[in-house]
Amino acid sequence: MNTASQPSVWSSAWRELRRRKVVRAGATYALIAWVILQLGEITFEPLGLPPRALTWTILAAILGFPIVLVLAWFFDLGPRGITLDRSPAARAGAWLAVVLVLLTTTGVGVWLVQLYSEEAPDTELASAAASNSIAVLPFADMSASRDQSFLGDGIAEELLDRLARDSRLQVAARTSSFALREHVGDIKLLAQKLAVRWIVEGSVRKAGNRIRVTAQLIDASTGYHAWSETYERDDSDLFALQDDVTEAIAGQLGQRLQLGEQSVASAGHGGTESAEAHQAFLAGRQAWRLRTPQSLAKAERLFSEAVKLDANFARAWAGLADTFLLQADYSNRSIREAIQLAEPAAVRAVTLAPGLGEAWASLGLLRMSAGQLEPAERSLREAVRLDPRYEMAPMWLASVLGRRGQLERQAEVLQQALQLNPLEPVININLAQALQRLGRFDQAEQQLQRLLAVTPDEPSILRTLAQLQRQRGELAQALAGARRAYQLDHHSPTSGEELVHCLLQLGAFDRVDEVLRELEPSGDVVLLLRQLRALYSEQPTWVPALKAWMQGMSPDELKLHPGPVSISLWAAHFDDPDAGLAMAAAILDQEDRSADELGVRSLRDGILQARGGLTEQQRQFWREQAQLPHAADASVDGRYLRAVMFALGGQSEQALAELSAVIELGLADAQMFRFDPRLTSLRGDARLAAMQQGLDRRRVEQRRLAGLE
Repeated sequence: MNTASQPSVWSSAWRELRRRKVVRAGATYALIAWVILQLGEITFEPLGLPPRALTWTILAAILGFPIVLVLAWFFDLGPRGITLDRSPAARAGAWLAVVLVLLTTTGVGVWLVQLYSEEAPDTELASAAASNSIAVLPFADMSASRDQSFLGDGIAEELLDRLARDSRLQVAARTSSFALREHVGDIKLLAQKLAVRWIVEGSVRKAGNRIRVTAQLIDASTGYHAWSETYERDDSDLFALQDDVTEAIAGQLGQRLQLGEQSVASAGHGGTESAEAHQAFLAGRQAWRLRTPQSLAKAERLFSEAVKLDANFARAWAGLADTFLLQADYSNRSIREAIQLAEPAAVRAVTLAPGLGEAWASLGLLRMSAGQLEPAERSLREAVRLDPRYEMAPMWLASVLGRRGQLERQAEVLQQALQLNPLEPVININLAQALQRLGRFDQAEQQLQRLLAVTPDEPSILRTLAQLQRQRGELAQALAGARRAYQLDHHSPTSGEELVHCLLQLGAFDRVDEVLRELEPSGDVVLLLRQLRALYSEQPTWVPALKAWMQGMSPDELKLHPGPVSISLWAAHFDDPDAGLAMAAAILDQEDRSADELGVRSLRDGILQARGGLTEQQRQFWREQAQLPHAADASVDGRYLRAVMFALGGQSEQALAELSAVIELGLADAQMFRFDPRLTSLRGDARLAAMQQGLDRRRVEQRRLAGLE
């Protein structure tokens, strides 16, 4: 018999499926289901049906498909109506029907498990996020030239500020919501990150002198738009436009949440009636928050333009003062010049608007920068009282507390600031550094890593993490992070500073010279780095520019420069001890001393000790200092200073034990260990020599890991 002519099993099965009209029934069902789902996608939301309605419709369509196929196999629709097929073939196909139904049911079950596992956070969000919590995203720039991003950010920020003044609402901080401007995907996941129930997003388009703003209110629990409206005004009517949008959104939320009646407060407190000044202020604030040399220069120009257009614009005066002061940290303006420029601006802001929290915060920052810690604390507490939602005030207040040795309280206040603005880089950085001072190194790193997961290319976070790793002795890792931060922000002296520190501790002096050439030749930070370069290369000589700069300062100005002064004193041990002692005296004789008073005093006494020893009274001072609360700083730098206190106090055993603990913690700065005059009393002890050898070996190993060997 010729078996080649017999049909295959698959062809027989296909023929049987067609004979029983199973294929036609499946195709017809699929077409009808597709039409129903398309109609559902279009009509369910306008009809007010919950989002689960479409999910269950899809589920029903999938589950119905195998049922239709099974029914088509066993039943036939013909002239006599619906009849049951009792043939042996139908009975033989029963097992196939059972398998088909089981497979479909199992597949749908797995899909449901995955679906609801992924959406579990939505349930958490619904319970964790208050029903009156809201976040405002930056408004997208839809202008033809795409040059109005500052306006979109500014409108969103002003809207956020006005909503925040409504006590019925919980409003996510500006930086937290703006950090997610590039977020794509499920709006529910975005709301989960911000811990809010409602999202406001929109767009701005400017053509000529006309501004069109579209605002949308989204219920994050459903993912659907609850309200949308478009507004169009002349750019001179920007204030009225913001009022309209704010009142509309607050009204919509009030209706949905049954909130009590309350109008949204105007942001005119410390504000302006000039539309041009207001737009300059918005653009200036956007630039100020970036904290780069270029952005701060832009912010200075814009805030100056705003106060020129309206001399009574208190918020712009406060912004100008803040900009000058931040330039001392993030740019090349000296702290002396920054204070001189910021003082009249901060005083003007407080004078114009004594009830403006931002103005008092600026005054507090000014006083802290000048080393006036008690007045700074009073000003910043007043700022917090006047405006509890302005996160910069508690952040700067925490810095004052940290400088006064109140480390636990510093961390607590930073946690409060972080609640106001969870994704603000500078708050996270300060908190990580505070945790580090408390010895909570793992928590500090986790704090930074959480933010890097959201903003992986933020230079300030990268260099802070590098600093933490450097203090833990992980020089190779620190160098990689510092290099990345410098690549992203190579004009910033702070990024250059961390990279230079890493390279110096690794002994990569050629690369240090390259970085110093790339940085601006002026400014406190660069002068300090040049002096460090001379020290670490075992050529402890004065840098002429630094020496001339220091000698030209008055005693009042000297106290503002604890870092360069301290390094200069250190270098003075090798070059000009008398000049170093004179500088120390100029600082320590001031009634309002530097925040780094102990560092300056310890280096002065280190020089005296190296030149002939300390008096019993001087040694007793350091024994007492080692027992005070400020000596509880558990960071590498803090514990090293405590070891120095023991050494200056004549307590050699305690000093050696503390140094050993610091090295175990991660100290890798072999050069500082070798040259520091404050350890003079320990020189000659075999244990100190062994520690030095261990540090030298650690540096060789880290150089190898960093690819420098």
